Amino acid sequence: MLKKYRGIIFFHVVFLGISLVMLFSCLGYVNYVKTHGYTYKMGDFSTKYDITLSRAKEWSEVSHGFVHGMQYDGVIYNNTDEVLSDWKVEIKFIKNCKVDSYWNGTVTYEDDVMTLECLDYNKNVDPHNYQPFGFVLHANKLDNVEECSVTFYKPVYITDFWQFWCSVIGLFILVIVDITLLVVYIRNREMRARQKIAQDIITQSFTTFANIIDAKDPYTRGHSVRVAIYSQEIARKMGLTEQEQEHIFMVGSVHDIGKVGISNSILQKKGKLTGDEREEMKHHVDIGADMLRDFTAVKDIQSGAMYHHEWYDGSGYTRGIKGEDIPLFARIIGVADSFDAMSSDRCYRPRLDMDVIINELHRCSGTQFDPEVVKAVLELIEEGKIPVQLPNDPVFTADYT
Repeated sequence: MLKKYRGIIFFHVVFLGISLVMLFSCLGYVNYVKTHGYTYKMGDFSTKYDITLSRAKEWSEVSHGFVHGMQYDGVIYNNTDEVLSDWKVEIKFIKNCKVDSYWNGTVTYEDDVMTLECLDYNKNVDPHNYQPFGFVLHANKLDNVEECSVTFYKPVYITDFWQFWCSVIGLFILVIVDITLLVVYIRNREMRARQKIAQDIITQSFTTFANIIDAKDPYTRGHSVRVAIYSQEIARKMGLTEQEQEHIFMVGSVHDIGKVGISNSILQKKGKLTGDEREEMKHHVDIGADMLRDFTAVKDIQSGAMYHHEWYDGSGYTRGIKGEDIPLFARIIGVADSFDAMSSDRCYRPRLDMDVIINELHRCSGTQFDPEVVKAVLELIEEGKIPVQLPNDPVFTADYT
């Protein structure tokens, strides 16, 4: 099962792997940007960004233990076409200062460094815009700010990357392909189920025809079905296609259909046939070919009935053709027919020992039988694939020794 679909599985794994690598690379870059901000120090020259901090008010603060109270107003300027996000201002003061209040941000104060971070509503500084902030400071002198800087991020979204969209499109295509394959699989399974039913009907129909053909003689009951089975096994052993194997089963099932036109007195005669009776018996191949002349749905079904008694050396009946001029199906059925005759009980003799049958196959190879077909039959015998015993076969006292 896996071997059948390993190409599709390999494609899925590679395609999914590439898509996931591209997605994670985009996510990784987004996370990198969020942890690696841009820092601008007050006083640096830049036409893109700026931060100003000015003392807007001052007053006496003796009551708080300090000399001065001061209000500082700051502004972050964004002179670019991009949004600045998640800004954070850091201000380093001289020793012994105290931040009293602040606005437009949240403040942490440690080691004389005040960090004022944006709030949810003002986290972005839009292009060509500004963001004000401020605080009140208590100190003992007026000049208290040593350094001031702003850190910010340029917002990066995963949807900004072409790799993301390629991955999305690729995964979408993969889903569509999977859905398509699933639909095709379901439809093929339903079609195979219908084909199986149709094939069973065909097989059972031909088996029924074979039983009708063999019904005239209890000693040949099952003969046509066994010949069909042997022919199919030989075709498989010789490397014919599955369709050819199915066809030769059908052809083998009706190879003796012409016997319905032969007198019962001849078919069921226990003694040897006279010359005239043998000649009449030979005509069953012509009768069968005539009966099947309009049956064209199965390859070689007429020639199987007409030529299965032709010999490889040309001494068979009724056309006297030889070698590969005899259709392959007829050559195979001819050997299968003789093998079943030798391995079955007949009204005029019990079935032969297998050693005798094997010797007879060797003896007739190249004269009566196609050597390649004989080779296949001998291999099937060695493998134990033939002969077969059908459920409704007559049981006689004779047996292999």
